[in-house]
Amino acid sequence: MNTASKAGQCLDDDATNFWLKKKDENVTRIFGKANTVGYRLRKTLLAGAAGALALGSAACTAQTAETGMQKSAAAPMMATTLDGLPSKADVLAKGQKVADWQRVRLDEFPYVRTFLHDTEDPLGWVQASLFIGMTHWADHTGDDAAAAAVASEISRNNFELGSELRHADYYTIGQSYMWLYEKTKDPAVIAPSQARLDLILADEPTNSLEFIPASRTRWEGTCQERWCWADALFMAPRLWQQMANATGNQAYSVYADKEFWAATDYMYDDELHLFYRDSRYFDAKSPNGKPVFWSRGNGWVFGGLALLLEDMPKDHPNRARYVTLFEEMARAMKPLQRENGYWPASLMDPDAVTTPETSGTAFITFGLAWGLNHGYLSADEFGGTVTNGWNAIADAVAADGKVEWVQQVGKAPEPVLKSDTQLYGVGAVLLAAAEVAELAK
Repeated sequence: MNTASKAGQCLDDDATNFWLKKKDENVTRIFGKANTVGYRLRKTLLAGAAGALALGSAACTAQTAETGMQKSAAAPMMATTLDGLPSKADVLAKGQKVADWQRVRLDEFPYVRTFLHDTEDPLGWVQASLFIGMTHWADHTGDDAAAAAVASEISRNNFELGSELRHADYYTIGQSYMWLYEKTKDPAVIAPSQARLDLILADEPTNSLEFIPASRTRWEGTCQERWCWADALFMAPRLWQQMANATGNQAYSVYADKEFWAATDYMYDDELHLFYRDSRYFDAKSPNGKPVFWSRGNGWVFGGLALLLEDMPKDHPNRARYVTLFEEMARAMKPLQRENGYWPASLMDPDAVTTPETSGTAFITFGLAWGLNHGYLSADEFGGTVTNGWNAIADAVAADGKVEWVQQVGKAPEPVLKSDTQLYGVGAVLLAAAEVAELAK
């Protein structure tokens, strides 16, 4: 297997070829059309990176044989129980380091490699996903600094939502407003969110869930007025249930339930108990001929299910159906975990992308740990899985608290660089840390 070196690490062929192949299209997408100043600057930087990859290839190739011989010896022993978890103090310390690193880096994002515009958007899903994780962490650990940071950031928005009326990514931030409302009981905090949901209820979308690429600015698919992609099941349903809880108007809960199950009936594979990311992947195959089930896509759904169930009344008429889905997904994903504790980016084809990926693993680990803490899953069956997942996550946290190995914004399994981080990956790690800490001794 040929490899190349970047930033002191060796990358597999799939990672090397992926980044070189994507070089030109990334330049255009992120920095604009040719001949602009930004384009020329980025083109120069990427050309240098490509040269570095090529220069590193020979050195990494020389390491391959030795790495292969050491692989089995270096592979961690897979835990089978929760006994392999670090101490509660160690889990909390790791989570605190992550929270502290991110908390002071919310104004500028030079550490994010792609999709900077989405990352900078204070009303967008990227920051919203971080805040969901950070508030969960703060509530479970008493991290007042993290709570204050989120409250400060979202208050700057005047509690407004994003520009696209029905697109789930543009009202995910409402979940954080609901969190602050629970602390303050100030109706002004949720008024814009309630007005948005009322507009949707007044003219409910009925379009097909088939995912057809959109020409509309900032829309990926024409169907996104409804929840036609897996990520949306993290972004949207919980806000609707939270609003029902806060106002007593069950119309919000009824809408969420209807749309959730429409999306699930469409994207969920009843035999494999996994979600396709969207309809484009129903017949797609990985490079090795396997069906494409994205780790983070399923992590979005699974983590979102845990959060939704936490806010859902015990007497919700469909609660048992949600619990069944949660348990089915947990049992489907358990055997797909790799020996290093990560779930592969392509769940059914671990050889398609061999680099670690933290965000999918963290969302899945969070969901499993939450299931243990709430009595839906047993420690005998899932304790070792959670332990191995957490230990992999902990290994992805740098000494200063930066979360590494996070796949960038995407829609399918892609190679990852060790230095890659993103706000939603941090949010996922904080969700996992809060729940795993409750299981640790």
